[in-house]
Amino acid sequence: MGTGRRGDAGRGLPPPRLPVSASPCPRVPLKRLVGTALEALACPERAVHRTILASVLAVLALSNLVALPLFRLLHPAGGIHSLPGFLIAALAQEGTLLAFVGLAWALRARRAMGPTWRAPGRLPARLLAGLAAGPLLFLVSVLVQVAMAEAFGVRQTQLAGYLWARELDLPQLLLVLLVGAVLAPIAEELFFRGFVFRAYLVARGARWAYPLSAALFALLHVNLPAALPIFAMGLLLAWLCHRNRSVVPGIVAHGFNNAVALLLLYFAPMPP
Repeated sequence: MGTGRRGDAGRGLPPPRLPVSASPCPRVPLKRLVGTALEALACPERAVHRTILASVLAVLALSNLVALPLFRLLHPAGGIHSLPGFLIAALAQEGTLLAFVGLAWALRARRAMGPTWRAPGRLPARLLAGLAAGPLLFLVSVLVQVAMAEAFGVRQTQLAGYLWARELDLPQLLLVLLVGAVLAPIAEELFFRGFVFRAYLVARGARWAYPLSAALFALLHVNLPAALPIFAMGLLLAWLCHRNRSVVPGIVAHGFNNAVALLLLYFAPMPP
C-alpha cells in the first residue's frame, strides 16, 4: 500500500483539490460546519484531519436535514425499509456528496477532480481494472463478515434492512440498482477516494491515508455491525485509486459489489 513518507505520496496521486476546515466536535453549529467546509473547497491545501472530518460530518448533517422533512411530509409505509424510504435516504446522502464534489469542481474547475478522470487512452484499462477488482471486493466483504460471525458472533444487519426489496417488481428493482449500484458508487468514490483519501495521502502519507479514509467511509454508513467489512472495502478501494491514479476502477468495483449483493438478496432463496 505504499510507504508513509510524504515525499512518496506526491508520486502516487496529484495534490487533492477538495474540502474543509473546522472542528470535528458534533456541537459545532451547522452553519459554522458548512461554512468551514466551503472555505476549504476554495482553499484545499488546508484540508487536514480536522477539516476532512468536518466535511464528513457536514455531509451527514445536511443529508439528514434534507431527508427528515421528506419523511415527515411523505410518511412512506415501512419508513426507511421501503422503496420510497430508501430513495429518500439514498438520494439525500448521495446528492449531498455530489454537491460537495460539484462545489469543488466549480471552485477549482480543471484543477480539482480532473486528474482523477483524465488520462487519454487509459479509460478502458481502468474499467477493466474495476471489473477485475469487483469480485475481490465482494469476496473481502464476505470473508470479513464470516470471520466476525465465527469469532465474535456478530451478525450483519445491512442486507437485513433491504429484505423489502424481495417484494419489488423488476422495474422497481432496476431503480434500486440504479441508485445503489450506479449513483452511490459514483458519489462515494468521488468524495472518499477523490477527496478524503487524496487529501490524507498528500498531508500525512499512505500510512495514514488508507486507514483514516476507510474509517470515515465506514462512519458514513452508520452501521456498527457492518463497520469492519466496510472498513476493509474502503482499504481496497483506496488501493485501487492509489494504484491507478483514478477513481474510475473504484467506481466500477464498488458498483459491482453493490449490484451483486442486491441481486443475490433479490433472487437467492431465503434460508428456512
